[in-house]
Amino acid sequence: MNFFKQIIFLCGLAAFCAGGVFAQSAAQYVERGRDNYKNGDYTGAIINWHRAIAADAAVEGKLAPYLANAYAKRGAEYYLRKEYDRAISDFDASLKLNPDAKEIRQARSLAEKAGEEKEAAPPVAPVYTPPQPAENDKPKPVAAKPGPGRKAEAKAKSPESESDGNWWGAMLGLFFIGVIGVGIVRTILRALDWYRKRKARKAAVLPAGDAGPPPPQPRTDAPPAGVNALVLEGKYEEARAVIARKKTLDLADYAALLVINIKMGDFMRARLTASQISQELRDRSKEKTDYRLYLPLAKECREKGETELAHQLNQLAATVLLRDGSTREAPREFYDLALSFENGGETDLAITLYATLIETARLYRDEAVRLRRLKEKLPQGGDKPAAPPVVTPHKAANRQGAAFKTGSNIFGTVLGGRYELKGDLGEGGMGVVYEAWDRQLSRKAAVKRMHSWLKANAEAYAGFRREAQLVAKLRHPNIVGVQGIIEEGGEVFLVFDYVAGRSLSDIIDERKTLPLKDCKEIMKGVCAAVDYAHGEKVIHRDLKPSNIMLENGNYPLVMDFGLASELRDSMTRISHQTMSGTPAYMAPEQHDGIVKKESAIYALGVCLYEMLSGEMPFDRDYEKRKKLKDYRGVSGRVPWLPGGLDAVIDRALEPEPSQRFASALDFYDALRRF
Repeated sequence: MNFFKQIIFLCGLAAFCAGGVFAQSAAQYVERGRDNYKNGDYTGAIINWHRAIAADAAVEGKLAPYLANAYAKRGAEYYLRKEYDRAISDFDASLKLNPDAKEIRQARSLAEKAGEEKEAAPPVAPVYTPPQPAENDKPKPVAAKPGPGRKAEAKAKSPESESDGNWWGAMLGLFFIGVIGVGIVRTILRALDWYRKRKARKAAVLPAGDAGPPPPQPRTDAPPAGVNALVLEGKYEEARAVIARKKTLDLADYAALLVINIKMGDFMRARLTASQISQELRDRSKEKTDYRLYLPLAKECREKGETELAHQLNQLAATVLLRDGSTREAPREFYDLALSFENGGETDLAITLYATLIETARLYRDEAVRLRRLKEKLPQGGDKPAAPPVVTPHKAANRQGAAFKTGSNIFGTVLGGRYELKGDLGEGGMGVVYEAWDRQLSRKAAVKRMHSWLKANAEAYAGFRREAQLVAKLRHPNIVGVQGIIEEGGEVFLVFDYVAGRSLSDIIDERKTLPLKDCKEIMKGVCAAVDYAHGEKVIHRDLKPSNIMLENGNYPLVMDFGLASELRDSMTRISHQTMSGTPAYMAPEQHDGIVKKESAIYALGVCLYEMLSGEMPFDRDYEKRKKLKDYRGVSGRVPWLPGGLDAVIDRALEPEPSQRFASALDFYDALRRF
């Protein structure tokens, strides 16, 4: 009894220390089976995959073809070893999982035939008979000596029985020792991992009296090796010549040019290079760079009186960190850079970084307090940044305005002494869009002029001006930003960032349907832009594929916030009109003149449906069918889409706003799992 009590105690101790050694998830068993299969251990693969099925029956259908292959492979090995019965058994198991496999059926026939031949003429194997020990050599029983004060009875024990008992006890002891050892090691590893994480968290916290971050150092590996050496030696002209001989330039080359131009005092070229880097950051989203490269250059420019260039370089640093950084993995980088901008007078950049840190990560330090204080210091007060710059009219303004009114050739006209009109890009709901050349920054821009028939409406005219003020405070990598407002000759122009790409609607018209992978990539940026705008209390009331531009493949940029609206008490009624937006993409409440942030979630669902199927969920009787959810599921149009995708779109298209996804990021989180 004592022996069994010890076994029970050891089992309990092993289970306690192991801490879940044997409790493995189905995914772990599947992964182990895959490793076994790759290494040729088909028995291990079969065992682990059967354990995965036992842990989660839902994976049985997915693992069936792999199990069939594993059984077939192991059966082939048994056949080569002439173990035909085992081979036939494995081939039968494989055929049960994959009845249509002709090769396996043929292999089974061969194994069966070979087994019959083996039974007909079995080979005679040599029999090894160990020599028997002589009678005198056999060990004799040993009598136990009687103990003191007791009657001793000599009980003989055979060595064979004693050896068997010792062997089983040793094996059982080793097994439990191994289990306990594994549990102890696992516990130690968990403790070490907890200690490392705790130490890292402590190291990430700044001391309370810290006045700010140390001056960040630029990467020394930014320029090419040869150019870097020339720059360090002060041979700037030679370094510039080396770069000029290259056929194509990457971000490192442009960064080297930026350093060279600033060191040589050629600030005009430095501004142009900084603008080119800003464009390259958009075009080459996968190419990484270091935001710390631009900070000492900005400091040097500020010391030399080039405050505009210094601001441009600080913007580049913030853009790179927002694009490549992670607030969850490195919140200190965001906090330190925002604090540096705050102390340096770069209020708008500090606000952007603080807001990003608050929205996407847990509270790191006092960023919420700092953000509130900065917003209180803004010229317009509250949480609205200063309005975009307004360029005053020139003497020739009336003459230029007359050219617009008479419809004469406007190309070549210079607006605000800066933007030269080059061509016509198209016409939107509120104005005509022209391509322009920014003479100051030597780059393209887009200029929108309001329709003359809309200008007669004072409310529409005010809405057009309000568009710039709303968009100007939206600074996000996936939103087309506004550069400013120009008033000339009684006309109002908006200057936007130029987007060298095509609209999503044009892509859908051309390709009809988009792969799910492309849809997810596009929706990732669109949802990020919409969620950011909602955080700034702005709604895009006309979200649709024609207002989504694609740059550099599938990089999305949301534009035309002309129908945007400030959120008031999470709901806004449109004055003097029943609805705004495009009916096919509007939420049911928009038909009644109500706009909420959930209205944009509805539009996202319609856009996703159209991207996947090339069709609209509602093509007529919009208001009635939307309220009844009378539409065909997307899987009915595209049967090969994964199951469950209908449920995501169905939730986004709920007639009741409160039943939709709570935010655009929640919508994308549900989509990205497919």
